[in-house]
Amino acid sequence: MPSEIFCLLNLFVFLIHGIEALTHEDYINVRAKAGRRDEFFNKLRVVLEYFLFDDWDTFIAVVLNGPQRG
Repeated sequence: MPSEIFCLLNLFVFLIHGIEALTHEDYINVRAKAGRRDEFFNKLRVVLEYFLFDDWDTFIAVVLNGPQRG
């Protein structure tokens, strides 16, 4: 049973990534800036290790533009 739930969650995440790749302009820009898919996810992992975000849009903005200083 847990493996079936994990499989369904994995498929759901794959679907969300596909939708984001087609519709979310900032996500498309971040992916273009990052290059290869593995580089993109490595950058996301590193950013998540050092920062806490309130929402997805803030997270994508930081990945795209860097953190705000001041």
